[in-house]
Amino acid sequence: MARATGEANPDVVFAMVASETLPYTAVSTGTHSALQTIAAVKPNSMPFISIAAWGLGPTRGYITGFFARAFVDIATTLFWSKPLADFEKQLAEIEAARNEGLIRPILILPTLLNNREKTDIYLSGEASAIKDRWA
Repeated sequence: MARATGEANPDVVFAMVASETLPYTAVSTGTHSALQTIAAVKPNSMPFISIAAWGLGPTRGYITGFFARAFVDIATTLFWSKPLADFEKQLAEIEAARNEGLIRPILILPTLLNNREKTDIYLSGEASAIKDRWA
């Protein structure tokens, strides 16, 4: 990875990995490798785009309704705990790399469905800033 990145001299790095099977560490391991490579070949802060399958990390607090929260809590405990833990490990490493000035992260998370009328408009931005905006 370091050789390919060094030869390509990229302006941006994309990370699109998933931890769907044992040992559930592909996301954090892939991100760690990418960040080590960026540190080795790019002394300046560069965009790091991560497309995640998990929106529950940063957006979990915006799930409203007793039954929706109960479903997510039960499903997380029974099925998603290990992949979600790996995703949260990735988020922590991305935050540390951002704080060190190594990357300018852009995280693309799945949408939160709002149980309202279907539209062709998507909102983007920080979850806290757009949680109450509806098209």
